Amino acid sequence: MGNSSVRFYSALAISALMLGLAAAPIAQARDLPKTTHDGMDLVPHTKAYAVYMKPGVDLKTYSRVGIMMPAVAFRKDWQRDYNETAPMGAKVTDDDMERIKTWMAEEFVKIFDEELTKSGHQVTKETGKDVVILRPMIVNLVVAAPDKTTAGVSRGAVASAGEMTLILELYDSVTSDIIARVIDPQAARQYAGFHIATEASNKADADLILRDWAQRLAKHLGAVKSGS
Repeated sequence: MGNSSVRFYSALAISALMLGLAAAPIAQARDLPKTTHDGMDLVPHTKAYAVYMKPGVDLKTYSRVGIMMPAVAFRKDWQRDYNETAPMGAKVTDDDMERIKTWMAEEFVKIFDEELTKSGHQVTKETGKDVVILRPMIVNLVVAAPDKTTAGVSRGAVASAGEMTLILELYDSVTSDIIARVIDPQAARQYAGFHIATEASNKADADLILRDWAQRLAKHLGAVKSGS
């Protein structure tokens, strides 16, 4: 995406740290500032946990969407806590975590591209005055039972696959100015009884959350475009 992408990536580590601290646990009640440090106002009555918008921004000026590869971060100490009770052969390694993060990032881009395109939005890798850039971060990622099946080690039985928080920032692709920020924690579906987790079921549950986020964004952008 040209020079704009370079500027976006250069600020990624700082933003991930700052916004990761702002991402509240799912069960926590809302207690949010009305205005952010970077001059955005809280939008009331949204389906997401929190939505902030820069005053005076008109999303109708953007007809194309660019999607950056998201940063993905597990909840702090998740690996340590999981491995404390995991049997030998089922402990999560650093390589396992990198594999999950890579899959999650690639799956995010794939699903958002699919859903935005399906809804009539043009997804692009270019910059321009009509291009809004999505810079996503997935933080507080928890996988209840990663599929680590080996000989003599059973898969984990869980009531839910886990949870994660989306922090989605929207930027003007020319100025690199931030337009909006969405914070939305989501938990995977709850099973009626304990469910045996597999790699396929974990991915399916993650896809349900990613697709819901993508569809809600596509619907909102469509509503803005139509003026409804």
